[in-house]
Amino acid sequence: MGGREPVLRLADVVAALNTTLTAMAADFEYRVVGTSAALLQGVHLPVGDIDLLVTRREDVDTFAAALSPFPCLYAASWLPEASQYFTNYNEVRRDRPDRYEPLLTHMGTHGFDADLLNRAMNARPPSTEHRRLIQERLFP
Repeated sequence: MGGREPVLRLADVVAALNTTLTAMAADFEYRVVGTSAALLQGVHLPVGDIDLLVTRREDVDTFAAALSPFPCLYAASWLPEASQYFTNYNEVRRDRPDRYEPLLTHMGTHGFDADLLNRAMNARPPSTEHRRLIQERLFP
């Protein structure tokens, strides 16, 4: 991809979700998470993919079937270190300040669920540097 990551606009995310969810014949719960969820909530940040979270393993297969016309970069499989199933239909890069900085700004301006954030940070502790940044920005 020449080092350039695609940037999705709000309309792109909504259209992709509409296309995917319309193609699915199943009725089940899912959540849009990650930067796409933040964009849908009004946070202005670069979005390169759409992350979806489902509860049951068979729902991963349902999504995979619905997305089968698209290139699959990583087939659905169990990731023991994350205790989750994962599949990838687009590249994802982690630890991106261009992603977490706008999120922290938005949360600092519009509020957030402090208990939920603390539970998440206890379940998956951020690095010392990131924990300090979160404390400074959200819990002054």
